[in-house]
Amino acid sequence: MAGNGCAMPVETAATGPAVAHRRDRYGRAINYLRLSVTDRCNLRCRYCVPKGGVEWMARDHHLTDDEILRVVRAAAQWGLSKIRITGGE
Repeated sequence: MAGNGCAMPVETAATGPAVAHRRDRYGRAINYLRLSVTDRCNLRCRYCVPKGGVEWMARDHHLTDDEILRVVRAAAQWGLSKIRITGGE
């Protein structure tokens, strides 16, 4: 994967006012999801690790491939058009 994650376009049929009203604290439309696939990434960037750090989770608490697909599909149904997969760079 690239250093900043990989942008993966997601096809979606979801449209409507609920999608248009998702905004961040700066008023920008939210149309993507950043999904970290591991807490053991060696880069420790701000997207994955807060300033105080995190305790690593047991691997059996990580999402499975099927669970990740479920999250991505749900995001597409909510109208998100891009998924950024990060972690493990």
